[in-house]
Amino acid sequence: MIRSFFLQDFPVTRIVGLTAMMCAISSAQDVLDDLKMESLLPSRPADEYLGGYSVDSSAVRLLDGMSASLGLSTMYDSAIGTQGDDTIFTVTPRIGYANPGSDWTLSASGALSYSEYVNNSNLGGLGGDASIGLGYQGGRVALASRLGFSRELGSNRSYDSGYVERNSFNFGLNGSYQVSPKTSINAGLSYIWDDADQGFGGSTSTTLSTSALWRYSPLLRFGPGLRYSVQSGDIQADRTTFGPTLSAFYRLTTKVSLSSEVGLDFVDYGGANGASDEFVSVRLGADYRPRPTWGMNLSVFRDARPDYTTADAYREILSARFGVSHDIRRARLAMGLTYEMDERVATDGGAIAGRDGSYFAYDTSISMPVFRGRSTASAYFRWRQNDQDGAQDGSEYQIGLGLTTRF
Repeated sequence: MIRSFFLQDFPVTRIVGLTAMMCAISSAQDVLDDLKMESLLPSRPADEYLGGYSVDSSAVRLLDGMSASLGLSTMYDSAIGTQGDDTIFTVTPRIGYANPGSDWTLSASGALSYSEYVNNSNLGGLGGDASIGLGYQGGRVALASRLGFSRELGSNRSYDSGYVERNSFNFGLNGSYQVSPKTSINAGLSYIWDDADQGFGGSTSTTLSTSALWRYSPLLRFGPGLRYSVQSGDIQADRTTFGPTLSAFYRLTTKVSLSSEVGLDFVDYGGANGASDEFVSVRLGADYRPRPTWGMNLSVFRDARPDYTTADAYREILSARFGVSHDIRRARLAMGLTYEMDERVATDGGAIAGRDGSYFAYDTSISMPVFRGRSTASAYFRWRQNDQDGAQDGSEYQIGLGLTTRF
């Protein structure tokens, strides 16, 4: 998950008078907490993109606010769609900028990623990503916006694990207003556009949401909300949803944090024979650090996405991932389990035979600083199994090495 710029701490403007200053600090921290906790909610299925594995993307400050790094990696993949096994070499330079201010915060990052396939020279090429974020915090108000673009090359489970070159554009705007010491109002807008080469259809998704949160205790906030979304695709009829949501956010200092949202969606499909349905959506993100050297995280995602391989169909997805990390002296060991099941549904309400599936994956990685801390070396292994309607559809694995150098 890409951490947004508003995960940073924002200083609070001075206000004359001790009482006024304490109230302003409390209000500012509350609205910032709302945006930080919402950023933990997953926005897509786990392990959707299988073309690579990023263990470390850190960078060091060059000038005031500037950072840069260069990543080199090699990976062996036992099965790349129908192309067979291959070894992939990748070079990824990255540069970033962050300028946290008293009221306004600006961040930007960009990376190019060039990959070369040994056995399939027609695959690979130039990919990358770029994003810019702008935030504002003043008294009772906090705003956060992000604009991003990415080009991914590799296997992707949303396209039946085939090799695709996908361009994605996303925009997000979130805001929080502190009405009273115990009540805040949040609102958000997101827009996502995806388009893949190789003859697959593109898609767009627009979501509007609002919620009112009540502070039950210093640790817990919860409240109701509403969500409206429209999804469409080049080969799909529109899927429009509207319904109530219930959100809860819990945080115990830096040791435990939990963000959750459950919604009841009333679904209407477009087209001449568009059907109606009800759907329960779930987004949950949790972090737990029992000790400074141990970390655990859990994410659960249940929502619908266009089926890029079948006309007038959507995938109702349930995806869960559990991860553990442990620091052993200078090294960090991480392990994760991912499970996903999806059901294909037609926009006219009919069944789609032979298209339901499930996915299971295990991954482990180890990373440690080298060259006096200027670089980070990493190694990883990932195994995954795809099933189609109860029948085994094939398993594959990836093994890789990486080196990230900071300048």
